[in-house]
Amino acid sequence: MPAIKQRIEPEICTYLDPETKILTIEVLFPNVNKEKIQIKIKNDALLIKAESEDAEYVKYVYLVMRLKKRNE
Repeated sequence: MPAIKQRIEPEICTYLDPETKILTIEVLFPNVNKEKIQIKIKNDALLIKAESEDAEYVKYVYLVMRLKKRNE
């Protein structure tokens, strides 16, 4: 029988640079491999998910502005 993972809301910190309008989001995912992190952006919402061996992290971030991906 597969183990049931605990669903946890991760710690998050956001910073908006008023001059450049760049939003920086820092999320804490303990014991999670980088490959297990998913980020989805849709208009004014951000969905962040990650998975470790014993936990699933899920966070919805609703913003008062529309988002667009920055080209890197």
